Amino acid sequence: MSIVAEPIVQLKIPVTTSKDKHIFRKLLDFEILFLLGHSPHSGYSLRKALQREFGNNVSFGTVYPHLQSLENRGLIAATGQQSMKCGQRVDESPATRKNDAARDRRRFVLTPKGAAEYTDMENELFLVAEFVRENSPMRKIATLTLHAEVQ
Repeated sequence: MSIVAEPIVQLKIPVTTSKDKHIFRKLLDFEILFLLGHSPHSGYSLRKALQREFGNNVSFGTVYPHLQSLENRGLIAATGQQSMKCGQRVDESPATRKNDAARDRRRFVLTPKGAAEYTDMENELFLVAEFVRENSPMRKIATLTLHAEVQ
């Protein structure tokens, strides 16, 4: 079941400049904080939710460093810990690996500071959306057309 109320328009915009990368990072922050505001997630389930809810197909190589950055800034907190470290020998049966991973997977939760940051970001996005709506060339064309029909 989707937690996003309205359909999301997926834009395929290349991220090429540093300004584009900054915008991408801010939007990814917003999406992650939104998802964690609804329920805790592991990195894996968060990546799946980003794809399902926003059509954002980011790699694990993007998700995990980004989560670390949000955690370092105090916006999210990790609970649990990874039991399987690189080079550690464990029972090799698939069932054991799956059970260990499910039991010990780190889960990320939104902190009060993260909730406040999310609210600030949401307000900024509403202001941007309002500005775009008010200054859209299509709105001006519609207004001119309506004005011409009234006369």
